[in-house]
Amino acid sequence: MPLLGIAPRIQQHWSDCLRDGRDPETAGADNLRTLELVEAAYTSATRGEVVRVEPAPILGIDAGST
Repeated sequence: MPLLGIAPRIQQHWSDCLRDGRDPETAGADNLRTLELVEAAYTSATRGEVVRVEPAPILGIDAGST
């Protein structure tokens, strides 16, 4: 599937899930994390330097217990 035109499909999927009371295939937090990583990649390319991104928490694991 070409990436061009995928946004309307994603929006339709989310709308359908809201209407039908189903969970979407991806969670909003996943999408925000992806955006954070893409933004860091663009910033890194623009600056020509490494941009550090904090590791994402692993679901179900308490960070204080490790």
